[in-house]
Amino acid sequence: APRRRLPPTDTKIVDTLNNTAQGLDAQGRSEDSLALLLEALARARVSPDVPRMTLLGLENNIGATLQDLERNAEAEPHLRASAEMAAELLGPGHPATLTIESNVAGLQADLGQPEAALATFQRVVDGQTAALGPDALDTLTARHGYWSAMRKAGRPDEAAAGFEQLLADVTAALGAEHSLAAQTEISLAQSLVDAGRPEQALPHARVAQERLAALYGAENSRAAGARKLVESIEGQP
Repeated sequence: APRRRLPPTDTKIVDTLNNTAQGLDAQGRSEDSLALLLEALARARVSPDVPRMTLLGLENNIGATLQDLERNAEAEPHLRASAEMAAELLGPGHPATLTIESNVAGLQADLGQPEAALATFQRVVDGQTAALGPDALDTLTARHGYWSAMRKAGRPDEAAAGFEQLLADVTAALGAEHSLAAQTEISLAQSLVDAGRPEQALPHARVAQERLAALYGAENSRAAGARKLVESIEGQP
């Protein structure tokens, strides 16, 4: 599932590293992005001039990137640190705090706590809908997280129905070419496979493969994952 990253704040070299890391992540180059974020965090920790908001953003972005790389145990302390700082500095209902809470919820789902994740995601979706509106990227991304947690909770039919509605809403709000639309296509396909409906999953998997290849290049890990899903469905008797 895609994670939301916080925009960097202004502090010269740390800011430059963070900006460059964001650009690499947008290209799907998570490993390269992580290396720059870790360097930025090391610099930020020893600089008296770096605001706590910058530290907060770095901790979140490192945690989110580690989640994308499925290194969840390493992600946890970074996300917990950023969540604590955000609640203290910004307050619990602030959009940036909710973004971090959304990443924490994704971690709960990945660490085998899907019911806890569903509760956290629901709180985030409600908060972001109130603060940003139902069509905001952060709100739609948190809804993606909610249905991903539903799938991980072993409820694939409910997840498929949720992703189908989300796909319509993402397409209406952001357009069919948006990366979240492609991610939702693959999540819908995976849920339909889990639900024993591979023939319904295949067209969504094919669309996801095509879109992710167009966005990131055919050899990117996200596009390769979609290609493997297509091949596994096509290979079923």
